[in-house]
Amino acid sequence: MRPRPSLMLLPLLAITGCGDEDPAPSAVKLDLNEFSIAASSSTAAAGPVTFEVINRGHDLHEVVVVRTDLAAGSLPKTAEGGLDEKGAGMIMIGEIEDIRPGGSARATYTLAPGRYLLVCNITEKEASGEIEQHFKLGMYAELIVR
Repeated sequence: MRPRPSLMLLPLLAITGCGDEDPAPSAVKLDLNEFSIAASSSTAAAGPVTFEVINRGHDLHEVVVVRTDLAAGSLPKTAEGGLDEKGAGMIMIGEIEDIRPGGSARATYTLAPGRYLLVCNITEKEASGEIEQHFKLGMYAELIVR
């Protein structure tokens, strides 16, 4: 006697029906330098996204993750030209702070679909007295989450 087709599908359903596990995080590697952020990818899947950050520069850096539909040039700014982290038009997701030269850091955030900017928002005073603002100097990257 041959098994009926509907009974043959039961083992398949048991195998494919185990979707209760959390999805593995997407990984985005970020190389920080003076004054750029190079991302391994400009897109990530919605859900947990792990940022693996390496500071290849000579200055202290950070990564601020904000969700926004605004272009980088349209974001609210501080008097020094840095990102106003409490300004309108964006949602603060998280911050990976104080990444020393040669150092690395890692953080995972759960991201909804949308457009994100990854920004180094450090402002420092140089020995010459000049104010150096990393965001103003172009230290940001865009990430699209789908």
